Amino acid sequence: MRLAVVTSRSIIYPTLKFPQYLDQDNCFNSLSAKGELFLVGNILEPRPYATSQLRFSSLLNRLPLAWNNRYASFLSIIPAVEKLRDGLDLFSDSLYTSSCLEFLQSSNVDSVYSFPIPFDRYVVRLARKIAKPLIIEMWEDYACFTSIIMTSLGLPQSIVNRETKRHYKWMRDMANEAERVIVPTRIFADRLEDMGVESGKMRVIPVCVDPSEASNVQYPREKHELKNDEKVVFHIGGLAPWHDLSTLMKSIQYVNSRFIFIIAGGRSRVLEEQAGHYSSDKVRVIFTGKLEPNEVGSYLSLADICVAPYRFPKPSGFFPAKVIRYMLAGKAIVVTDTPEIQEMFRNRKVGILVAQEDPEALAQALDHLAENIDERIRLGSAAKEIAENSYLIKHHTEQLVKVFKEIT
Repeated sequence: MRLAVVTSRSIIYPTLKFPQYLDQDNCFNSLSAKGELFLVGNILEPRPYATSQLRFSSLLNRLPLAWNNRYASFLSIIPAVEKLRDGLDLFSDSLYTSSCLEFLQSSNVDSVYSFPIPFDRYVVRLARKIAKPLIIEMWEDYACFTSIIMTSLGLPQSIVNRETKRHYKWMRDMANEAERVIVPTRIFADRLEDMGVESGKMRVIPVCVDPSEASNVQYPREKHELKNDEKVVFHIGGLAPWHDLSTLMKSIQYVNSRFIFIIAGGRSRVLEEQAGHYSSDKVRVIFTGKLEPNEVGSYLSLADICVAPYRFPKPSGFFPAKVIRYMLAGKAIVVTDTPEIQEMFRNRKVGILVAQEDPEALAQALDHLAENIDERIRLGSAAKEIAENSYLIKHHTEQLVKVFKEIT
């Protein structure tokens, strides 16, 4: 198997300092054991497992990076601006296609595997020019998250609706051009089918990760001077609007147990002010900022309960990798009740599901788990079993290879 992995022209990840980037790196490394990988793009820089790699120049990245940011996209409400935007996207696409074409023709790959970001269309032209089948991995996050961010910034609903519609049109058009479309959830596959994408070309392959190794389990306990009678509630992730940490902060006022809330992944003045307002002699909140990947396992080992609050106006089709990390660590989980989470849990009780934006229900779930160690162990064991049987990177690789073999 000779596979061209074509990454987005809109993304540059110069380092692998974040767990999600390491997951992707580990996935490609795993794929390299099944065949030869030819990497095209900036997403991982030169990687030792690649047979060869074409790196886009920073000059080629500047135009799409500047144009595809969310502030410029707000102007798409103006037809003339949208027409200009499309023209610049097509021009950028043509530059990328010409850069990649000779490289891939000489590589003699069997197929092209891509995970484009709106609105990359060059991968379709590239696959057609070298006459190879195209597999696209796609997430609904693009449309859903853009809508949430725009709404949180107070933009008019007409602009939000127009940009969301544009995202869904891009996804439909890209999916229709590919031989296979890989999506993380059944929910997103059904939505694409409703939009007119052929169901037979879609394959549901969940996001997968590997367990986070604990390098020093005593380090976070000593660093934060944790007491033995305080239960640790752990959250890791960004501070985007859909990570509903505001509801988590509000839940503090309703809990009865002694808790330490450890929030890893970012800092926010607003959230820290909320934490200060709701904290008491029973509860204190620690914001760690971003953790290094080798620190994540140590904090997970420390946790008694892991939490993942979300706020979505509608099902988003996303599959949160951090919840898989919680599952692999064998932790009891309190998480917002969404169709995607139910799909992730395989409709088994491996965590406590609570309604969106309900701090009292969240507090009740935390208190319940704090008082019931047997249930924490039972839920954590069930979660770990599902994750180890379904959500490791080796499972992702096995399913991807099956898809590649279908079309070559």
